[in-house]
Amino acid sequence: MAEDERKLWLSVYSTAGGWQADQVFADRTCAAAPAIAVNGGRLYCAHRGARQQDGRYLPLRVTTYAPELLDVLRGEVTEELLLGEAVETPSLTAHGGELHLALTLTDPSGRRCIAVTTLAGDEPQAPAVALEDGIAPALVSFGDALHLFAVAPLHGKIIHRVARTARGPWEKPADGDSVYGMLRVWNKNGPYPANLSATVHDGKIHLVYRFGTDDARLMHAVHDGAAWHKPVPLGEGHTSRRGAAVASYDGRLHAVYPSSREDRLRHAVFDGKTWDEGTDLDEHDSRNTPALTAVRDTVTGTYTLLLIHRST
Repeated sequence: MAEDERKLWLSVYSTAGGWQADQVFADRTCAAAPAIAVNGGRLYCAHRGARQQDGRYLPLRVTTYAPELLDVLRGEVTEELLLGEAVETPSLTAHGGELHLALTLTDPSGRRCIAVTTLAGDEPQAPAVALEDGIAPALVSFGDALHLFAVAPLHGKIIHRVARTARGPWEKPADGDSVYGMLRVWNKNGPYPANLSATVHDGKIHLVYRFGTDDARLMHAVHDGAAWHKPVPLGEGHTSRRGAAVASYDGRLHAVYPSSREDRLRHAVFDGKTWDEGTDLDEHDSRNTPALTAVRDTVTGTYTLLLIHRST
């Protein structure tokens, strides 16, 4: 079945001013959810190409965006890399001064795997397989290592792997692959609906994900560097059509996700103990998981929360 590509939209949030109105992001389009990361003062956005009627995919593109001083909503698109096919939404993170990308590939037999590459210069490294039989990746830099999370579709569980570089080797964490036995994604009917989402906040890894195909609850798990804490739901009313994007901003953990009840995004905040009830974002409409990151203004030193999402 063919897919369509729709425009990407950009908005910013501040604790004092709330959310600003959406505006078109760099005249770019995407077949599904985008992925974003900041590295070296520039914003990078990976957006997947659409699946065609004959089963081929348009290329995965990575747009580099340099925000103007004092105005994140205005900026210059400096380049666009084409990285071949990707069958699902990728994940981006900065680590060791370089930008790393995890993407889902498929082999001739149709089996899917997670590959990771470093985006450096005009010729990115060829993706190296990090995890066989995995989908829905989340990639995050924590301490001196890259941490990769993915869903094992045959087992309905989440896998955790660690490597010093994108080339690997990708190994179980020092405390063992405890996430595999503890964090479950109930995938009773059909494919898993969205990527996992991970970020570092308050010195810990925070993982937010939809419980499964048949259960739209959003779950939150924390890794303190030594072990995983038991995952808990975000709370009543926090149900997502897909997944959620998470980012650390202004001392709190923020999640934005597409409502399971209507075609709009919702914003929830974690204060370190509990999640709030969440807020519907009027005129920020989407059926797909957005991308979220904090961006620092190089003049004032202040941060804003930046959101990019696909239109409905």
